[in-house]
Amino acid sequence: MLILISAFFMLQNDFHVILKRYLQGQATKAEEILIDSWYADLGKDKISRHIYGHFAEHLGHCIYGGFYVGDKNSKIPTTKGVRDDVVEALKKLKVPNLRWPGGCFADTYHWKDGIGPKDKRPSMVNKWWGGVTEDNSFGTHEFIGLCRTLGSEPYFAGNVGSGTPHELRDWIEYCNMPSGSALAGGLAAVPLAHGSLLSLSVATPRLSRATSRSRISIVRRACGGPS
Repeated sequence: MLILISAFFMLQNDFHVILKRYLQGQATKAEEILIDSWYADLGKDKISRHIYGHFAEHLGHCIYGGFYVGDKNSKIPTTKGVRDDVVEALKKLKVPNLRWPGGCFADTYHWKDGIGPKDKRPSMVNKWWGGVTEDNSFGTHEFIGLCRTLGSEPYFAGNVGSGTPHELRDWIEYCNMPSGSALAGGLAAVPLAHGSLLSLSVATPRLSRATSRSRISIVRRACGGPS
């Protein structure tokens, strides 16, 4: 369609006349579409980079055996368990924000299982994708670390399938409040082994859609800032 519009104007009008009308704010809608497609730098509106975010779900080998192969891997070059070659490839894409852990998977993911010493974290069965067992070695801190390496905003999808509002509230507090804050379940002592809570600084509640169901999400400055 755009090619047909372009051909029509090139045949029926002098292109420079159209451009002049555009710059003067007198162009028709069809003429605006033509100019915007050829001269993107003349566009009047700015599209937020966060519209073009990316998605990382525990689906197949996206996480485990994919970009995350763990700390004990000795065959593939990694940094904190994340493949260096994948990181370099993603850096070239300039990912504005990265959404995790789902998707459907978010409705059975409990973030508290993915913090603390990795050998103490409980395993879980991914009932959504293949029924595989996951050891929760890739959790909140690992995800935030990946986002910082990529220069991306972290985007958390909260568990509204089997979780509670209190659980989501604790996740927000864990990531943002000072180390002296009192977290439910005695979590205030957990971050001491992982660095300052303030260093995570990621959480602003958001609503999003995934797999045709409403879910709570956490993303900072998505699509231009707080709504």
